[in-house]
Amino acid sequence: MFDDDTRTKKESALRTILETMGIPEARLDTARTANLRWLVRNLQINHRDHPLFESAWEMSRQLLQNTVRLSSRRGVVGEPDASSSM
Repeated sequence: MFDDDTRTKKESALRTILETMGIPEARLDTARTANLRWLVRNLQINHRDHPLFESAWEMSRQLLQNTVRLSSRRGVVGEPDASSSM
C-alpha cells in the first residue's frame, strides 16, 4: 500500500503523462475509482503506441490496486473516500 505522499506523487506524475496523451479532462481525476478502471482499460486500447504508455498504464494499475485494497480494508465499496463523506 502507498502512504499519502507516495500516492500524491504517483497521481501527479500520471496526470502529467495523461495530459500528453489527450485523455478527456473528466478522466484525469485519479482519485475516482471509476476513472482508474477506465484508464486501465482504455489506455491499452487507444494509447498503446504512446511512448509513455507502459508508465501510465502501470501507474494507473498500481493506483487502482491500492484504492481497491484501501476500500476493502475500510469495508467500503466504490470511491475510496466514501466513508469519510458521511
